Amino acid sequence: MTHASDVAPAAVTQAELRRTVASLLPAGDISWETAPVASGRGRNPSASPVVTLRFDDGKGAARLIVGLDRLPAPRPTGTFDCPDRAHHPYGTCAVRRLDNGARLVLTQDRSGLGSYGVEMRDASLVTADESGRVRIHELNAAPGAGDVPTRRHPPLDLDRLAALASSSVWEPLLERLPRPAGLAASPSEPVRTRRDILAVLLKHLPAGVRALWTAGAEKGYAEALLDDGHGQALIDVTVQKWAGDQGALTPIFANARREADGTRIATRRFTPAGGGENCVEWDTDIITADGLRVVVSQLNAPAYGLPANRKTSPLSPRDSLRIAIDPEFTGDR
Repeated sequence: MTHASDVAPAAVTQAELRRTVASLLPAGDISWETAPVASGRGRNPSASPVVTLRFDDGKGAARLIVGLDRLPAPRPTGTFDCPDRAHHPYGTCAVRRLDNGARLVLTQDRSGLGSYGVEMRDASLVTADESGRVRIHELNAAPGAGDVPTRRHPPLDLDRLAALASSSVWEPLLERLPRPAGLAASPSEPVRTRRDILAVLLKHLPAGVRALWTAGAEKGYAEALLDDGHGQALIDVTVQKWAGDQGALTPIFANARREADGTRIATRRFTPAGGGENCVEWDTDIITADGLRVVVSQLNAPAYGLPANRKTSPLSPRDSLRIAIDPEFTGDR
């Protein structure tokens, strides 16, 4: 005999998600983009249903993307945080704790320097029990318009976007999504606090180089915008502990210099993915015999996605190496 509690909840269909989104939007013309079904058959959605639409409130067409998902445990890094400034140089962000315990992250970003570029607004709401998430992304460019704005601003201001993401209508839909498996174990883990990493970085800045701002993750990563009077440049430092299988590192350190204590040192100069015009990245990458890895990366630009504003990095290769092999990182802690 099958009990009601043994029956899996009905999947959230694309049609159902579309109806819900349409009921929450202000008056306007809506047309839906056809998206491939990630799993299931026919009109059944994936475990993380998403809809994309063209919306026009009479002031020009815009693109909206709305998605629901269940979060694995432990929660992915950055789930409750604002995006870092290294990758969102034009962005503004606010984190709100709602009365029901949910957390809402609101961001506004631009893709270019001009006053009339593509503007993006995002809302990401995580439920009070941290199990479900509502994500909404809007652009002032219609589907198919590429990077050409089709209106001055996206149709929903941040308050309207917040109201849409925090609507109670999402709760029963989120409850019907399958719970995901936990995150796969990573061969590395972040180590050293942001404060400790920044202390090492700032200690090794040459005379005449100053940090305009600093940021980073709670553990394992820190970044700073440097200025030596010849153009601003981004630097970031990643600190990880690798244990067990290090196969993923084999190509990275294939041509590395090996020190007497077993530390391997690799350096790279390349065009970064997502970099702006003429952007160059310089990496100093070390791993000790016991698996402590430190990567010091510099750009000749203030952030990823921005054009280069200088030819070289503010720190020399020797300066970067001093940071990477500092005993605060490589010594016993």
